[in-house]
Amino acid sequence: MVEELSNEIEKLSEAFGNDMSIENAWAMTTYDNCQLHMDILSSCNPKYLRLSRCDDEIYNAFREQFPDLKVDVVDEFDLKTKEMKEVHNFCK
Repeated sequence: MVEELSNEIEKLSEAFGNDMSIENAWAMTTYDNCQLHMDILSSCNPKYLRLSRCDDEIYNAFREQFPDLKVDVVDEFDLKTKEMKEVHNFCK
C-alpha cells in the first residue's frame, strides 16, 4: 500500500517537474500560514501558553539540567557558548 502510494506521488511529481509557479505558490501559502500561526502565538500571554501536554515536564527537566541558564534574553554570543551546545543536545 505504502509503496503504491509512493509510486503514485512519484508519477505526479514527474508530471509537474520543477514548475516555478507551483513552487512560488507553495512558498507564498507557507509564508501566509506561518504568519498566521505567529500572530496567534504572539497574541497569547506566554505564561499561559501550552504547546503540548508535556510542557511542564520538559521545562522541569530543562531546569534540572540548566538551573541557572538565563533564557529571557539570549544574544548571539550566548548561543556560541559550551553550555548552549549542551542545550542544543537537550533539545534534540
